[in-house]
Amino acid sequence: MVLQKTRELDWGELEKSLHDRFGVNAVTLNVNGDRKTAGQILWANGLCALIKTSPVGARKICSIIQQALMREAVVRRRYAADECAAGIYRGP
Repeated sequence: MVLQKTRELDWGELEKSLHDRFGVNAVTLNVNGDRKTAGQILWANGLCALIKTSPVGARKICSIIQQALMREAVVRRRYAADECAAGIYRGP
């Protein structure tokens, strides 16, 4: 999805829609890596919530992929998405 710069978007609704449709943890970030929304994160599963809310888990697993995705988004000047670095997979 590529959005025009003039288009207004409800980022919270986008996060909820992606979670409801695909069962993923969807968060939108500003260019500095801060979350655009302030609402509750809709977790894909309990294990992910444990990892993400643990400072050690978040640093060792989540922040590595987040930093890589931020670099990719800056270079491509588009969105970036990838699988969880912990290898969590949600099947159909």
